Amino acid sequence: MNSLGMPYTISERRVTFRLGHVHAGGETRLAFQLDLPRGEPGPKRFGIATVSYDDVAHPGEPVRLEFPLEGTYTESMRDAARASDERVHRAVYVLSLLDSMLLAKKSGDPSAIRQVLSHIASAIPRLRSRAERSDDREARDLLMVFEHCAEILQEELEDPSGEGLEGARDLAKEISYKLYRLRYHHPWRDDGR
Repeated sequence: MNSLGMPYTISERRVTFRLGHVHAGGETRLAFQLDLPRGEPGPKRFGIATVSYDDVAHPGEPVRLEFPLEGTYTESMRDAARASDERVHRAVYVLSLLDSMLLAKKSGDPSAIRQVLSHIASAIPRLRSRAERSDDREARDLLMVFEHCAEILQEELEDPSGEGLEGARDLAKEISYKLYRLRYHHPWRDDGR
């Protein structure tokens, strides 16, 4: 399993995420990838997602909601493509790239940093083209995030001591903040908010 930058704990057959505070009417995004077993075509139930929270309007009455984690196995790429959600793919792609940057930084491995920079270098021209072609605010925002993180990561690669970094910027904090912003401020919303 990959939680794409969100810390989690595992006990027995349960994976737990702590989302922190979410205000009334607010939203947060939790993206994770599962390695699923092979199976025959047809609907499958993979588990249950449980959301538990304390409602400040009703202290002492915790709320617990359950949602099935379901999907359909298919042998048809066309059916799989038709059922996919472009916003989810985009969110997972961006969050996984930022998570990769964070892991590369924390590893301190120059080859891991170079590999992530290579992925960013291939993503930036596509985002720039999309932003220019359709005046897409979301693409412009993501482009700025990628360029900013890539610049800091490149500086880290060139000067691992951090002495040459202007203002002694901490890349892990920078990228963690970008992950936080993308999780709680939704650039992928259809309504443009």
